[in-house]
Amino acid sequence: MGKMKSRLKRFVVWCMAVVMLCMSGPFTANAAALESETPELAAAKTVKIKNAKVGTKVTVGDYTYRITTLTKKKTVEVTGFTKKAKKKCGEVMIPASIKIASKTGKYKGTYSFKVTSVGKKAFYNNKRIWEITLGNNIRTVKKQAFYGCSNLGSLIFYDADKLKVLEAGAFQNCKNLGYTNLDKQNLMIKKIGKNALKNSGIKDNPYFNASSLVFIFFYSFFLYLGTKKPAII
Repeated sequence: MGKMKSRLKRFVVWCMAVVMLCMSGPFTANAAALESETPELAAAKTVKIKNAKVGTKVTVGDYTYRITTLTKKKTVEVTGFTKKAKKKCGEVMIPASIKIASKTGKYKGTYSFKVTSVGKKAFYNNKRIWEITLGNNIRTVKKQAFYGCSNLGSLIFYDADKLKVLEAGAFQNCKNLGYTNLDKQNLMIKKIGKNALKNSGIKDNPYFNASSLVFIFFYSFFLYLGTKKPAII
């Protein structure tokens, strides 16, 4: 009887530990806190070009962008590092917006463009990248944007709830990805492409998968018993 009580007590402790880690810890991100830690992400940068058109490519700092819309909503997508930055940068830090000043054309003047997507194969197979922080206007991570970034360990969205689409292979083969504020609840109503998270560490992260207390309970139970955790995703 005493042995049974001891096991039950240990099991309850496991449950409490997992619940506390899921409710707090580094995997729950706060946008305001993130901005205070990396204020440069909140600041819009400015670039001057001759004539702004959809498809026009611009370079701001270490990144290249492409204009995607030029109507009432003005948006760009980040298409990758500059050639110089690609050889040295291990951190990806995408701002919420950039400013583009057009000298001529229909959209002559200076406008703020929201950075709403990460382009196809933007950071494909980049082994240098170990940390990614994405601004609060990111809606889409396109096909194989971060495919094969095998040394990536940290992924933070300023506002994970705004994410709408993860295209095929977006984070495929990011096998060391474990620290993130993106969880299963964020993805419940999203469009997720084929193999978007295949062979990525995020799928094995209990914090990512702990979208309900029921899951936490059973995960703790299997962890306590020392058996293999149930299949998830």
